[in-house]
Amino acid sequence: MAATVQSGIRAKGTSMLSLDGIRATGLYLLEALKAEKTVRFSRLCERLRADDTALSGVEKGAERVDLQQAAWQLKDLGIVRLTSLDESLLDPDLIRLAWPETSEEFLARLQKSNPDFLIELTERGERALAEGLNYRFRDPDSRIKARAASEWLIGILSARRGDTLTLRQVMEGGQSDGKAVVRDDCGNEYGLGTDTYAWAFEATLWHHARAGNILPACGSAEHEQVWSEFVGRAERPRRPDAGASQPLWDIPFRLADMVDPAAIDHVDILES
Repeated sequence: MAATVQSGIRAKGTSMLSLDGIRATGLYLLEALKAEKTVRFSRLCERLRADDTALSGVEKGAERVDLQQAAWQLKDLGIVRLTSLDESLLDPDLIRLAWPETSEEFLARLQKSNPDFLIELTERGERALAEGLNYRFRDPDSRIKARAASEWLIGILSARRGDTLTLRQVMEGGQSDGKAVVRDDCGNEYGLGTDTYAWAFEATLWHHARAGNILPACGSAEHEQVWSEFVGRAERPRRPDAGASQPLWDIPFRLADMVDPAAIDHVDILES
């Protein structure tokens, strides 16, 4: 059964990634989607390798990881939808030939973790391309500016001190009000429904909850467990999948008593 490809694909082979390669393969992908609406990743890779003009600026052998990164960035914007397939991108015979000592169990896990997938243009993507998509493909090590999300979260809780809100309500309010603009250091903006927008708010919530600025109002044992696991993390949360179920986003919380919003240390920059 097909499942949505998770954003973890961006981490595969990052040592081979280059901004020129991501940009070149990303533009190639967009041109293919304009004509076909849906493309299969493995077949697009084959076409890309056979097109010398498209590979200008792409390190030889890196086109797959560059294209994966470009596809994830467009998915993060809501421009495309990624859906995994049952087939793997890896050829088991080639792996056995290169590493004869590889166990069948490990080989099976390796294949499962590298599925082929469909890249499908969303309705939002069709509109964006028709209007002229103004997106700068970014380096995988680029940074996300989250301060606006942090200030919005504390600001709305302060204005409604004593009331509880959920992260979902805070994110929706930030989008409708227009004050919580999340950008990367290339100038791209991420709005409600994108992974990066949600990441800025999750990281902000985690920071302020651990600092004691925010207190939960859990209504069930499930909520208590989700909150405890979230706040108990030693490191900032990773990008969530905005299209997946997120129980954390529905847990009410409020500003802690005696907290002075003007004296709070805000989240500023997130490293990709």
